[in-house]
Amino acid sequence: MPPALWGLLTALGWGGADFVSRFTGGKLGVPVTLAGMMASSLFLLSLAAWHTGTVLVFPDEGWALLLGSACCLVLGTLLLYRGIVRGPISLVAPIVAAYPVWSLILAVTLGVQPSWLQWAAMLAVMGGVVAVARLGGGADAHASEAPGGLPVTIAIALAGSLCFALGLSGAQYSAPVFGEMQVLLTIRVLGASLAIGALILVPRLRRPVPLRWWPLLVLQGLLDGGAYLALLAGSETAESATASVVVASAFCVVPVVLAWIVLKERISAGQWLAIAVIVAGVAVLSAA
Repeated sequence: MPPALWGLLTALGWGGADFVSRFTGGKLGVPVTLAGMMASSLFLLSLAAWHTGTVLVFPDEGWALLLGSACCLVLGTLLLYRGIVRGPISLVAPIVAAYPVWSLILAVTLGVQPSWLQWAAMLAVMGGVVAVARLGGGADAHASEAPGGLPVTIAIALAGSLCFALGLSGAQYSAPVFGEMQVLLTIRVLGASLAIGALILVPRLRRPVPLRWWPLLVLQGLLDGGAYLALLAGSETAESATASVVVASAFCVVPVVLAWIVLKERISAGQWLAIAVIVAGVAVLSAA
């Protein structure tokens, strides 16, 4: 299968899971949703690891970075879901998806010298984020009911974006030591453990999960886990990895389009243009 098609499947999986979180997070609460998603995603990834004969390794070093990146990614997912539940999705999803800007800033602090194209892409993404934040206020009437309003939602989305940048940067450095599949399994094991532990220790976070909601919650996790498997399948070589990752970087478009169609979010032409700029800039940074 062409790498770009694997990237498309990745984008559909991530974007679809994010959109579903609007309903599961709103009905069941974000902690319950996070626990269910992480557990079902872990189940799928574990089956894939068993099927492919993945061998787990336990080196003497590297655990602090791996666990730290896993914690950042779990927190980023929690913030993403919280932001999506608050809405509007057309505001939250593009801001969180702009995490490669933070990654580039982090790389600069570590001594990396970006190209002029990367600097231009970063500035374009930052401009797109500002435009989305300014134009996204009237997209969703539901968002005005959230405590703190849009400023708090924007802060949540920015914090989630930063967490994803830190977590993914750490995961990239951990992958050569532990292997990509073990990194994914570690993230999901830690995420499920933390979420379930929080539900056990803090009773007010728990909500009953009606039987009819279980399929949707499991579907969310399967979409998430399937997206990672599609990304790995499309990244067998350096050239195919670039094509797959670039296409996958457009994942934020999926929940935005679904919010526009299903939730009837009002998205202006200017906001669509800003989202397109963010996606294009993120694609450039992802390719690098």
